Amino acid sequence: MSTPAMLAGPGGASRWVNEDIDALPYADELPEGWRADVDRLVQEEMRRMKKRPKDYLEEMPPAREIDWSGCPLLEKAFARVAEGKGGLDRPDGARYELAPPPKNKRNDEKAWEVAVKNARAQLEHQTLRVQNLELAAKFAPAAWRAHNAHLETNIARYATRATAPPREERRDAPPRRPSPNPNPRRRARGRQP
Repeated sequence: MSTPAMLAGPGGASRWVNEDIDALPYADELPEGWRADVDRLVQEEMRRMKKRPKDYLEEMPPAREIDWSGCPLLEKAFARVAEGKGGLDRPDGARYELAPPPKNKRNDEKAWEVAVKNARAQLEHQTLRVQNLELAAKFAPAAWRAHNAHLETNIARYATRATAPPREERRDAPPRRPSPNPNPRRRARGRQP
């Protein structure tokens, strides 16, 4: 297996040098002999850490117990568990199956019409899924880029508003005139064409 880029670090360095991050990088593929390298990296991280592992939990408050018995949303679930029924019922997947009519109704025309109708619905569902995936593959990247550009524009606009002086203090802003009608929509609705 190949060494993942995250494990090697940026620019091929053996480890990251970033004091803000106190965790090892994530890797999907691990090279041969990865265990010794990981142990070495963990020991190196622990030497640079200000706190030792035994000190982590001392600052945290103890976890408080939560009493869920009074929750009306969970009463049915608690009653089911108390009766010994255990987990939830499985969802009904019968409508997703393409089963022929039962053996005792194989000569029944209505039963076959229901089975064919179900098969057509399943085929249409799969066709729509494929069409949606094709549309997403074609248009989603551009749509996300446009969405991100829109968000960046809004962030920049709000950042300039936050740092700009209030409107009354700005010299380039025109003076505000009082409006004769405080609600211009009401005035526009009242006009007769």
